[in-house]
Amino acid sequence: MDLASAFSIYRIKDNRFSRDELDRGFKKLVKKYHPDKNQAQAEWCHLRMTEINEAYEVLMAHIENRSYQGQEEKGQDPSPPPRKEEKRNSSDSTFFQKASALFFEGVHTYYDYELTKRSLRQEGVWRYHYRRAIRLMDKALKEMEKRISPTNRDQGWEKLIYFGELFLSDIQAFEPNIPLSLRGGETHVAYSEAAASMDKAFGGYFSAEPEKRENYLSPLYRASHLLILLVENYPQTEWYNLALQKLNLLDSFLELQDLIRAGKIIF
Repeated sequence: MDLASAFSIYRIKDNRFSRDELDRGFKKLVKKYHPDKNQAQAEWCHLRMTEINEAYEVLMAHIENRSYQGQEEKGQDPSPPPRKEEKRNSSDSTFFQKASALFFEGVHTYYDYELTKRSLRQEGVWRYHYRRAIRLMDKALKEMEKRISPTNRDQGWEKLIYFGELFLSDIQAFEPNIPLSLRGGETHVAYSEAAASMDKAFGGYFSAEPEKRENYLSPLYRASHLLILLVENYPQTEWYNLALQKLNLLDSFLELQDLIRAGKIIF
């Protein structure tokens, strides 16, 4: 969708429109066109909401580009800019700190907008921030992967990349395809509780002030216990595969947390 079409959908006439104005416009359009409010025209409203969501993303990108250009004209260091490849003469430490900051910005966005709730991810404002969070994390991981070498491999960045890849895969995964006959059973309840505990712990840890992060880790012990039971008691089943994936993510987080506690990785 081009910018002119997005302006038309939101009836924006002033190029200096603000983020608040855009969000208010989105809420008005949702109230008017959401399929739940127009069940007699649900199919048409669904198409209309798709256009509204796409237009929101285009207009948010316009706001960010406008902000970047304004900072550039004033001689400021724009943040976040369209990042160019780091100059090779910059230190590995500086490079990885900047890349990790980009990754954690994506993590913060994911949890700040409560995007663990999958139902929100296709709704305008949240859809935009979900896609933005994914882009930030993916970009940061790819940048770090290109820079990893034998000389910096032992500094902990490889563990951040490993956690990031597992985390990104986990949050983008589809809901487990659980047969109706198994839903609500003990294994389903145990897996769901473990997944929810991990989300709660990760969200609290990554959003908290450094001195308060440890307070959010207790749910991980319960999650670990439940996942280990699933792995031990249900080999060669879908529960085994799902639980093992979560355990790998949990183990990689604990290794990353040790590096953060030691001050090797800062965010």
